[in-house]
Amino acid sequence: MVRSQESGKGRAASFDVAWVREGVEVRRPLMWSSPRSGRGGDLTPRLSASIAIMGDMPHPNLTSGSIWRLHHGDQEIARLTVTDGDWPWMHADVETLPGFDEFRPLFREQERAADEEGWERIDECYFRIRSALTLTFPDGIPVAEFMLHIHDDGTAGWRWHDEPFDAVTP
Repeated sequence: MVRSQESGKGRAASFDVAWVREGVEVRRPLMWSSPRSGRGGDLTPRLSASIAIMGDMPHPNLTSGSIWRLHHGDQEIARLTVTDGDWPWMHADVETLPGFDEFRPLFREQERAADEEGWERIDECYFRIRSALTLTFPDGIPVAEFMLHIHDDGTAGWRWHDEPFDAVTP
């Protein structure tokens, strides 16, 4: 259930999200945030991190401190330690391991393309990342589908899906 509250002039409306857990209604605010880069654009709805990550909807793969792993073939090349969630995105600190440097230019290209709103280049980077790398949940199970951004500041943002997307070629 989502409930809107009208706001005053110049202020965005606020929304609550409600669900029933163990027979008790739980209600939390749906907050709004701008894109990570802070370069304008539409506002993105998100649940507060205390809900999506550590609170009323616990999920072992989403808890702060859980470690997702990035692989190239059988080699682990990075560890992503969850710091926050901004639904539908996860955020983490990145520990790079041997083998990651081969892909650093690809992630830099992806970030440049995003900054320049080069949608075709972003898609190309996405396909190159997905064809070369595997992301695993903290329990070691491969993620079926993911969109990963690793930034030069040692942080990452990603979203994932439990089933592969339909096959699309660049």
